[in-house]
Amino acid sequence: MRHKLASLLKWLLFPLFDTANQVCMKYLGLVTGDMPFGLPWLERVATSPYWWGAIGADIGSFLMWMLIIKKSNLSFAAPFISMQYITILIASAVLFHEPIAWPHMLGIALIIAGLVLVGAGPKAEED
Repeated sequence: MRHKLASLLKWLLFPLFDTANQVCMKYLGLVTGDMPFGLPWLERVATSPYWWGAIGADIGSFLMWMLIIKKSNLSFAAPFISMQYITILIASAVLFHEPIAWPHMLGIALIIAGLVLVGAGPKAEED
């Protein structure tokens, strides 16, 4: 039971870390605004908590991915990277009030259908 919980946690944290990275980058883009690239821009980026949040989230995403593929078949695990498209779409709607149109919903449905098919394959995961 503990092993299954740890495995589930890795699979949940991976897209969440990746989504956090993208959200931090979006906020970083907003705080730099129309600043031209140069030393003041670099200074603003380097001192922004969003920059450090993006780096931390990227490290977390990397670590979760390493733990996932350590015990999973790559052909099974790699398609699950597409979960981040769903979590990023939801985060962009909630945090930035970006619209979710029917093509987005269709895309989410196709991603989920594809993941179900991949997950239903023979001996998909060793973890």
